[in-house]
This record gives sequence, C-alpha cells and structure tokens, in this order.
Amino acid sequence: MKPWENIRRKSTADTRSDGQNKQALRRWQEELERRVYERTATLAESEARYRLIVETAHEGIWQTDAEGRTTYTNSAMAAMLGYTQEEMQGRLLFDFMDGHVRPEARRLFRERRHGTSTQHDFRFRRKDGRDLWTIVTASALQDEQGKFIGALGLLTDITSRKQAEQNYARQQQLLESVMQTTDVMLALLDPQFDFVWVNEAYAKTCGMRPAEMVGKNHFALYAHAENEAIFRRVRNTGEGVFYKDKPFKFPDQPERGVTYWDWSLAPTKDAEGKVISLVLSLRETTKFKQAEDALRASEQRYRLAVDFTYDWEFWLNPQGEFVYCSPSCEKITGRKADKLLSVDGLHGLVHPEDLPRYDRHIRECELRRKPGEGEWRIRHTDGTYRWVAHACQPVFDEHRQYLGVRGSNREITDRKETEAALKKLNETLEQRIAERTAALQASEERFRQMAENVREVFWLADADLSQMHYVSPAFETIWGQPCERLYKNPRAWIEAIHPEDQERVRRMFLRDRTSGDILQGEYRIVRPDGTCRWIADRGCALRDKSGRVYRIAGVARDVTEEKRLQSEVERVSEMERQRLGRDLHDGLSQHLAAMSMLGDSLTRTLQSRLPAEAKQAARLANDARDAMTVAHDLARALYPTSLQISGLSTALKELTLLVVKLFPIRCQCRKSNGWRLADPNLERQLFRIAQEAVFNAAKHSRGRNIWIALRQSKQWLTLTVKDDGVGVPEARLVTSDMGLNIMRYRANLIGALLTFDTRRGHGTTVTCKLRGPPP
Repeated sequence: MKPWENIRRKSTADTRSDGQNKQALRRWQEELERRVYERTATLAESEARYRLIVETAHEGIWQTDAEGRTTYTNSAMAAMLGYTQEEMQGRLLFDFMDGHVRPEARRLFRERRHGTSTQHDFRFRRKDGRDLWTIVTASALQDEQGKFIGALGLLTDITSRKQAEQNYARQQQLLESVMQTTDVMLALLDPQFDFVWVNEAYAKTCGMRPAEMVGKNHFALYAHAENEAIFRRVRNTGEGVFYKDKPFKFPDQPERGVTYWDWSLAPTKDAEGKVISLVLSLRETTKFKQAEDALRASEQRYRLAVDFTYDWEFWLNPQGEFVYCSPSCEKITGRKADKLLSVDGLHGLVHPEDLPRYDRHIRECELRRKPGEGEWRIRHTDGTYRWVAHACQPVFDEHRQYLGVRGSNREITDRKETEAALKKLNETLEQRIAERTAALQASEERFRQMAENVREVFWLADADLSQMHYVSPAFETIWGQPCERLYKNPRAWIEAIHPEDQERVRRMFLRDRTSGDILQGEYRIVRPDGTCRWIADRGCALRDKSGRVYRIAGVARDVTEEKRLQSEVERVSEMERQRLGRDLHDGLSQHLAAMSMLGDSLTRTLQSRLPAEAKQAARLANDARDAMTVAHDLARALYPTSLQISGLSTALKELTLLVVKLFPIRCQCRKSNGWRLADPNLERQLFRIAQEAVFNAAKHSRGRNIWIALRQSKQWLTLTVKDDGVGVPEARLVTSDMGLNIMRYRANLIGALLTFDTRRGHGTTVTCKLRGPPP
C-alpha cells in the first residue's frame, strides 16, 4: 500500500502546475504499468507452480462453495471417483455418496461453517457403483470479513486398506465362529502343556466348561505316557504330528470303552523360531471306525452280489468319474473294470451322435437329482459300438449329501438291430402299400366294371349283416329283387332264404368263426315268383388291427343247374357202383368159387402121385377162396344191400364188421333204434360219408379204436365218426388222402353241415349234422 500512498502525496503536491502534473502523471503511469507487469508475471509464475503441484499430486483436492457445490477438483480427485473434472464441476458434494452416509456428511459440513477443521475416514460412491474409502482432511474457507465461503478438502485413497481391514475382521469373526461351533475339538496349550484356551466342543467332550479347563495341565487331567512323550517331542523339535484313528480310553469315563480319534499337534513359534504354544485338534472317529468296519463287510457282500450280475453296474462320483464298475463292463466295452476306472466317466465312451442326448440326460439328473433312463451306443475296444439301455439314480448319504450316480447298463444291441430291421421293413411295406393303394385305386374302376357285368353277385356287409355296403347288379337277376331293396332292408337277404336253410346260413355267417376267416356254404332261395334257386356263397371275414371282424365280403353264384347235374351224376355213379357190386358178387365171386372148387379137386387128384404139385394146387385153391372173400367184402362196400333192405342203422353196424375184418383196428357202433329216413338218397349219402371217414381213419390215424354214432334230436340228425389216433391239423386234411373234399361234396348235396375237430395227439372227430328230425 505504501507505493500508492507516495504517488498520491506527490500528486497532491504537484497540482499547482498542470504541465508538471501531466508530466508527472505520465511518469507515474509508466511506473505503475511496469510494476503491474512485474507483479502479474510473478503471480502467473506462482499460479503455474501451484497448478502443477495440485494437478500432479497423488492426493485428491476438492473445493466447494458455501452450499457444498463443487468449484474445483484436481485430476487425481476426479480419477478416484471415476469422473472427469468437467463432470464433477457444479455438482453437490452429497451427489457422490449413497444415502446411508449423507446425514453424517451434512453434519460434518455444518461443523465446517463454524471454521472447524477435521480429519476422518469417509466412504464415497464411485461412478461405477463401487465404494471409495478416503482419509479426508477438511478445512473451512473464509473471506476477509471471516464469512464462510466454502470448504477445501485433501483426500487420500485408503480403499485397499479398508478392504483388507474388513477382510481381516471377517476372517477373525469367521475363525472365532468356526472354532466355537465346529465339532472338531480345539485347544491351545503353553510349552508346559497347560490349557490356555479351549473351544466348547473340547470342553463338552471332557465334561467341563471352557473356563474350568484354562490353567489346568493336560496330562494332570488325562495321564498318558505315550501321548505325553509325543507332546514333548513336538515341543522340543518344533515338528507337528498327525494320527489317524488312534485308540484312547478316558480314565474318568470308563463306560465309553475304547474310543478312536483323529488328532494333530502343531507348534506355533516366535520370530526366533522358539515354540511358544501348541495347537491341539481332535475329532472322535469311533462311530466312523465302526461304520467303516461295517461298511467294509457290507461292501464285501455287495461286491459278491454285484460282481456276478449280467448287467454292467457302475457308480460315478459327483465329478462324473467311475468309482466302481462290475466285471460285466468288459462284455460291452472290451475293457476290464480296473482299466475302465481310469476313463473319464461314460462321456468318453458314448457315440458322438448320442452325446447331446446323453449330456442332456446327465444335466437333468444332476439338476433334478431324480432317477433317469435312456438308450445310447457305447464304444467297444474293437471299434464297434454296442447299444445299452441305461438306468441311473442319484445317491445320497444320511445327511442328503450328494455322492454321485448309481447306474446300470444292459446291452440291447440285438434288440436295436431288430428294431432297425423292422423299421426298414415297415418303410418298405409302407412304400409298397402306397404303391398298392395307387394300384387299387387304379383298378377299382376295372373292378366295378367287372362286378357290374359278371353273373356272380359281389357283396360287402357289416360283420352282423346289419348293413349292406355293396351288392352287384347280378343280385337282381338271381334273386329277382332290386338292389335298392337290399340296401334299405339288409334282412331281405335272409328272408329270401328257404326256411329250412335260414338257421344254417345264420350260423355259417354270424356265429361260425372257429374255422377261420373263410365262410362258405350252399343254400336255397325263394324268388318272388315262388321258384327256388340253389346259391353257392363264399365269404371272407375282414378284421381290423385288433383282430375284430368288422366286415364280410363275399361272392354268391347261382348253382341250381350244377346241383341238378351233380344229382344226376351222383345217381348215375350210385347205379354204376351198384352194378359193379353186383358184378363182383355174381360174376367175379362165382368164378373165384369155381376156381377154388377146381383147385380142391386137383389137390385130391395129385395127392397120391405128385404130392408137391398137390400142395401148390391146395395153395391156389385157398388163394381163390381168399380172393372170393375180398370180392364179397368189396361188393358189400360198393353195394350194401342192408342199406336198401334194413336202412342206415343196420348198414353202419355191418360197416363196423367189415372194417374190423379188413384192418387191424377195433370199430364200434352205438346202438340205434333201427329207424329209417324217408329219402333213400339221404341215407345213401350219410352212409357214404361215414364209410369215407371210417376207411380214412383206419388207414391213416394210427389209432386203436374207431367209434361210429348216429343220434337224433328234435332239430338235428347227427352222424359222428371218431378215432383215438395221432390227429393232424385241419390244414393238412385238404392235401391228405382222407377224402375231405369227397365228404364235403356229399354233405353239400343233402344240405348237411360237416365239421372236423382234429388236434395233434387227440385224434380226429368228423361230425355231419342234417337239419330236421327223421320221419
């Protein structure tokens, strides 16, 4: 201030002369400008040094106004908080901390208004959300009148130190918590083996409280020469020891018997390496030892059971590594169990194409801890892959601690190959079916054209004949009725059948499913004009996938003329048979009788002179008589006179005598009442059926007995021929010489129902049923 005061005084003294004033003023102005320039340069240099110091300082410098708004921060402060200096400019000090510490920050700022300076630890919030711990040295800023205009703070980053302190505190707390809550017994002893500190577990096992044990000597409480020698060795050598399942008896608790312990003794040393204390840790393993012994015995039994199983049994630990493999693994993988234990679980053996499915199965099992199953391929050592059916379930101990997976693999390669073959076959079949369907669709029109123009009646109906789905136009020609009537009333077909044949036809098409899916028979129909026609109907049962018959398809044709011709042929055949029988009886038999008489005469003549020739003549006579007997039997078989004279019952009895005479077999006929049928043709056809059945049984059954029975009821006349031979399947009857077709032919001529019951080892039964009682 003094230079300015001098200038003022000079200015006052020189006012007397304007010229002198101007000249002096100019000198003063030049002097002032020089001094201002020098002072400005000095200030700029000082400010540059100040800014260099502030901007290069490692500590943060933070200046705020009286309201707490940021007026200046150095780059170190901005970097500590993760902002730029521009981002922090003008923002409140409290914006850089979370809500929990703001009340404390406001309190400290209020104290700053009173001019107090403080140093304290404080936590800020960085831009990225992390905490910033600092040592804050803060002081108030005042103007010349002492008014509070802001605050200036110097901040040092101590985040790492704070974190280390917090970690250390947590570790100390955790250590203390673990030491007091663990079931491991811990104790700290001085070099004289006096207790310095014990945890609750140790004191509880000894039957005391921790405070009661502190200061007492370990071996004064539990004298044990061997253990005391171990303690002394550790103290003297500074080398710790550990013992597994070491036996010990409590002298003050004899009821506990021998107990087992895992225990260790570790020395702690000072800076010079001198032992200053001993840390004793113990864990009772009595139960584990007993359990281990029991487990060892149980494992031996388990291995005896599992090692000889057919399936590959295994156990994987929680890391997916094999713990156990049964010997059966060699059959699937080609590796022995001990070699497989070194493999990294099943993952390294599964086929690459199956790995996603296998890995998904493993993840689900590990996530849900539930049983699972699947199928995949396992690589054999020979390079091939074997399919296995895999089943596994998680294993837990009694504390629900996960121990891994217990599983089983069963080889299903043969089944898979069969399934693949079936799948390929099914695809081929589907292709063929598609081709066949196209062909059927193409031929459907041809079928309709054929069906519309042939003389046979094609028909398709439900299994119970309740609905007619299709009938060809030939129905109108043969039945004399319109097809439309049959569509509207499916019973019109049954109603048109002759009353004597209706029940037999119903049985044939509605109830007879024992003989297979082919249904056939002949019946008479009565046309609207009253005429009768013979119909040969052949149906086929159509089944669904479950085997249930759901439709019947058939072909019916008019066989009236064929029936007439068959009757005529049968009449002529029977007349020819009778003629042959008479010729055999009256012609051949007479000639053979004459030959036998001539042979007898020749024998008597030659006996005296030529004995050898006489024997030949006698043999010739006997052969002639035998041939005559055979001719008589054949004549009776071809022309049974008893059938014409006495009827069917008598003829059947004579048939049994003839069979016994011709074959080495017993034949019996049950007694009958001797009645006769009004129609000789019916008797003749029934006799021929019985004759065919008996002769075939005698020649082919290899049985010992044949039984013939003729029974009558109110509605049926039943003829039965049964043997006790070997029996053959009915499918073979068609190709054998048992005359199935002949018997069926004769049964159809008279409208009879012919059935066969034949089972291997149970003989054969032929049954012919003729409707209507005999007169």
